[in-house]
Amino acid sequence: MTSAKHRSPVGPWLAARFTRVSDARNQNPENSHPAQLRGIDDGIVNNPNHVLYGIPIVKTYQVTHQSHRGLAGRGTQYDDMIRDAKAGVFGYLLVDKIDRLGRDLLESVAMVEVMQDAGVQIVSAKEPFDPDQPAGWLMSMLMRVLADFYSRNLALEVRKGLREKLERGEWPSRPPYGYWFRDDQPTITPGRRERHVNVLVKQEPFASHVSTAFTEFATGDYTLEEWEAAAFARGMRTVAGKRITDGMWSRYLHDTIYIGRMRYSMVPGQDFAVHPDTPHLTTPETFRKVQAILAERGNSADRTWKHQYPLVAVLWSSEARARMYGTTVVKRRTRRYRYYYTMPSDGRPRKYFHCSTVEAAFEGFLDTISLTSIFQ
Repeated sequence: MTSAKHRSPVGPWLAARFTRVSDARNQNPENSHPAQLRGIDDGIVNNPNHVLYGIPIVKTYQVTHQSHRGLAGRGTQYDDMIRDAKAGVFGYLLVDKIDRLGRDLLESVAMVEVMQDAGVQIVSAKEPFDPDQPAGWLMSMLMRVLADFYSRNLALEVRKGLREKLERGEWPSRPPYGYWFRDDQPTITPGRRERHVNVLVKQEPFASHVSTAFTEFATGDYTLEEWEAAAFARGMRTVAGKRITDGMWSRYLHDTIYIGRMRYSMVPGQDFAVHPDTPHLTTPETFRKVQAILAERGNSADRTWKHQYPLVAVLWSSEARARMYGTTVVKRRTRRYRYYYTMPSDGRPRKYFHCSTVEAAFEGFLDTISLTSIFQ
């Protein structure tokens, strides 16, 4: 942001380098961390014509953020830089270009203000103008506005491209479990660059794992934890060969793509039909059964409805002065223990009793009762 003419910072004759990149796959190589560091070194630190030639570099901060979201999720590197600036660790912050401060205008301006308050001067290798002069201030502000506009427009175009891809029945990112991309040749439209058709096809044996999971879970014989253990015992694994957790199975069993309807986070509130060549891994009827079971139990609730607690209607705890309830506790993923328990109204801890113990005692009590005189 400045060249030979610049004000003296309040901080020391020490500098820090700051680079920022997006995690987008189409990230411009010129904006990579190494490219930005080379630009800073060539344009400032190792440039004999620059007033900061030879300044010692005491820190380098490298931030990678989620694409098209400014510096959101910037992490500890950004926080460390702000803290070091306020502590007077460096007097200059060197960047390759103004737009590296943040594609979001508010965050960019906020960073400039924080650095100015800390007595740190921001120096750009590519835009040599003095922000203390009216013309320099105007140019720096215009650069940030243009960067913000570019980011917002790019995000809009990306969402537009995603929507068009989904409307064609193509999946726009990494394939869901059980699918892979068909190895098609790219289509070439005159006047446009080649485009690969991301049509999903089965990837075995993982597609069979998904189909089996829907079929088995629809029977109502499993909780998510029990199915996780059963699937592991059957040899079902992730593509990387790791265990499929109950949380992962929950996501698979909720995913409408397996019945031919695609939903994508960047196009919220809508679903799209898969390509006609993409096979479904379960039927709509089976999918509805599974959704009903998951909704009834919750993502990790146990199968209490499968167990009978015949005594809950008659059991009463004189100590708790309350009725008793039944529950099932799943331990070690597959072992289930049935209990009757009290729920005191005065906040005292619950007490649990094994169902077998209570029911055996109740049967013994019934043996002492004779109904013969009633029918005489």
